[in-house]
Amino acid sequence: MKKTLKIFTFSLLSFALGTNVVFASTTDGIIDSNHKYAWSENLGWVNFAPDQGDIHVTDAGLTGYAWGNRFGWINLAPTNSGQQVINNSEGQLSGYAWASRVGWINFQHVIINASGKFTGYAFNSQTGKITFDCNSCNVTTDWRPSRVRAGTATPIAETTTEAAPVALWKVSSVNFSGKAYPGAHIFLVEKVFEQDSLVRQGIAVEDNGKFKLGDIPTGFHAYSLMVKDKVGRQAHTKVYDMKFINDPLTVDNILVPPTVEVARGAVTKGDFIKVVGSAFPRNHVAVQIDLNKSYSTEADDAGDYSLLISTAGFGFGSHQIRVNQNGSGTTSDWSPTRNFIVSASTVVNADLSGDGKVNIKDWSIFLGRWKQATPENEKLLDLNKDGKIDVSDLGIFLRALRM
Repeated sequence: MKKTLKIFTFSLLSFALGTNVVFASTTDGIIDSNHKYAWSENLGWVNFAPDQGDIHVTDAGLTGYAWGNRFGWINLAPTNSGQQVINNSEGQLSGYAWASRVGWINFQHVIINASGKFTGYAFNSQTGKITFDCNSCNVTTDWRPSRVRAGTATPIAETTTEAAPVALWKVSSVNFSGKAYPGAHIFLVEKVFEQDSLVRQGIAVEDNGKFKLGDIPTGFHAYSLMVKDKVGRQAHTKVYDMKFINDPLTVDNILVPPTVEVARGAVTKGDFIKVVGSAFPRNHVAVQIDLNKSYSTEADDAGDYSLLISTAGFGFGSHQIRVNQNGSGTTSDWSPTRNFIVSASTVVNADLSGDGKVNIKDWSIFLGRWKQATPENEKLLDLNKDGKIDVSDLGIFLRALRM
């Protein structure tokens, strides 16, 4: 049971009874440690009496630091900025505080009333309104407006410090569920302003390809759902916005796009390309090349699919391929785009420019990379794949060269 302390008249009797009394100034006030929380509609609780915050309220303004668990310190009187939170001596605040992760916070809509209670709201485009008037909000100071104070120190008895109302932090929920592919792993990334924070790492999808993520801490602005199949190919990353932290975010029936890979990145015109990847078992997989050629196949019970496509009808040069999947009346987004090259040369890896032929342009690229012995260049110029770059590779290139 919380101990309740009565405030006694400031007299010798209060000392005799052992009441713990501190002097609080009505002209240079502090924040009551029992009434110190405001609420940001986007970022949660803001503590106006944190340890080492040392906030003071005077007729001139506010100094010290408030603290937001989700965005750090708020400096109420930043030095060398020409800005601070100003008080007009009657409790009408104005001016700006500074938080390094969100920027300037406007206090012009905040009033400290005759009882020392903060009312109204501060505002920042990323925090939204930092309100002092929500059901569990209460920020109170012993400073008093000049029109109501008596001009002498007022004793305030110390009471038991209340914990932050953490229970209200979970008014929001974040949940994802849907279908990916057997053997896949899911990574959930919380996007915080311009930074990303990994929330869930490598969660295994069920054997049937389904997944469900719950009990996720509420976030700031958005989540990214990233999926990798059983061999490490990555699906399209989907971003889900969360505009307000007190809004639940529940996304059901997600159908993750298939992964896709072209077995050979370059082929001679007329050869087949092999398209492989993962999808939900028995789903229809649509394959699209250059946005104007369509093919289809079906994933097997393990979620694997493959398709051979002849390049006889393709032009020389680079081509783009993407896939999606359909099942139970639901169609996924498109996968990331992959590229492959159709070449006129029988030595397709000599087509260094990717334009479908081996000519003076490729010769220039070959010479430039030959002179720069980097691991990447050595891999590209090892045309016979014997693990070294020598005269044999040069000979292969020269035989393929058409000036």
